[in-house]
Amino acid sequence: VTGVQTCALPILDEPTNALDEATRQHLLHILHHLPQSLILISHDQEVCAKLTQRRLALEAGCLIPA
Repeated sequence: VTGVQTCALPILDEPTNALDEATRQHLLHILHHLPQSLILISHDQEVCAKLTQRRLALEAGCLIPA
């Protein structure tokens, strides 16, 4: 997580996979309070809802508003 705080644009691919609930909630709290933007790739709709203001979906090779 420290590395995320120093990245100009962090890219996170399924960051909550294989985490226990306490660790997952801690990570979500940290990510929610990051001052910079991030790119989040996740199938977890709760994670997306908590961390994003804008979402895009990949459908048939195209990015569309989600």
